[in-house]
Amino acid sequence: MCTALTPDQQPRLIFAPELRYPEELLGSGQNGLVILRVVVDTNGKIQPNGIHVDSTSDPRFTPAAIQHAILARFDPAHVGARAVRAEVRMPIQFAAPGRGADVKKNQTYSCVPKCEPNVTRPRLVYLPPTIDIGIDAPADALVGQRLHGLVIAQGIVDVNGRLRPQSVRIVSATSSATGRAVEGLLRNAEFEPGSYAGQPVPVTVEIRYECALEGANTITCHVMTH
Repeated sequence: MCTALTPDQQPRLIFAPELRYPEELLGSGQNGLVILRVVVDTNGKIQPNGIHVDSTSDPRFTPAAIQHAILARFDPAHVGARAVRAEVRMPIQFAAPGRGADVKKNQTYSCVPKCEPNVTRPRLVYLPPTIDIGIDAPADALVGQRLHGLVIAQGIVDVNGRLRPQSVRIVSATSSATGRAVEGLLRNAEFEPGSYAGQPVPVTVEIRYECALEGANTITCHVMTH
């Protein structure tokens, strides 16, 4: 079973093998998306019995997606200094051969303020609803009040559907508390990756959140637009 503790650090993909397009679909021109729910063990590996298929655009993509996941390697989740097992969502996109040939190696595309031509915006598929955070009193605007706070954040969604940690920045926030809350939530956010001409690519996005204080030190944030 996965740890019942909330990891301080979620699993981080450090190696992804070449994704093989299914031979039976060659010539179809069909792109595909398989979303897996996988358990990453303390060695950073995914065991076959730890894979669950959340969804697939075509079942014929599923075997290749599972094989890809088994060969992937992660920096495992940690609670403090201890590596722990953890479950994560793993979106895998397939681009039909011959499509996306103009994608430049190591290029990051942008959807800020709007997407570049032929770029598809990453789609947020999971955001933790709340986060417990220590709020500085009495300086923060939200302390002792049920006021709403707007936070605008930017970051790069990688091809694994996660935001690159060092890319996340708060563009604006109505209080330091809501800004810290959004940074914490984004560590566990999951996306359907963006694409260029059908091929998964890193994409810079801007996400707007509306946050509110719930109770003494819990902030709830909802995505407004992204």
